[in-house]
Amino acid sequence: MPHVVSLSVAALLAAIPATHAWEHYITVGKGGNKYDPPFVHAKIGDKVKFQFFPKNHTVTQSPFDTPCTAQAYGISSGFQPVSDDYNTKWFEFEVKEETPLWFYCQQAKHCSEDGMVFAVNPPTYGDKTFDAFQQLAK
Repeated sequence: MPHVVSLSVAALLAAIPATHAWEHYITVGKGGNKYDPPFVHAKIGDKVKFQFFPKNHTVTQSPFDTPCTAQAYGISSGFQPVSDDYNTKWFEFEVKEETPLWFYCQQAKHCSEDGMVFAVNPPTYGDKTFDAFQQLAK
């Protein structure tokens, strides 16, 4: 019987994925026109989950060089109107690549005046950091 138990444990271990996908939670519009945190570092397969707070915001992918402009065929939550903190809405996507992804809020002047931008996997040094992206937005 010991061989049967060993085989069962081996089969169970083989069924467990080799890597663990993480979930990254971001609030949108809680406490002002901002994403919190403003960026995350994620691996392929991770989920990025946005919780929307009042009043009406988006998560819209953009090119780095034009932060307040929607990227053609990019990721977009669409507008998410929320009336109060008790009726929040959610939007999520799965990370498909480890290259940087850049986002902004399409509402009014949230991007151009408030610098309401977000990033997945922004470089920590060089010309295309999160800070550089946010400065381009304002």
